[in-house]
Amino acid sequence: MRTFQIALYPGDGIGVEVIDSAVRILEALRRRLGGFELSMTRFLWGAGYAASHGSVGGGGGDTPVRLCDLVSNEKMKRKTGDL
Repeated sequence: MRTFQIALYPGDGIGVEVIDSAVRILEALRRRLGGFELSMTRFLWGAGYAASHGSVGGGGGDTPVRLCDLVSNEKMKRKTGDL
């Protein structure tokens, strides 16, 4: 069974509340369609982090994000390009 790695960036062009709703929708799709799993990681590196730390990425850059299949930030992106 395929597991999709999804990086969540709440507050980086997409509001925190929008990310929570998107997660609920993705989980509902997974339950309804089956055949895949979701592994979601929240990176709290949005605008609030950048404002208080002067940079985005938690000091580790975006390396963990590059391992993900889908990234939620200003627009949804896949590793292979824009959706």
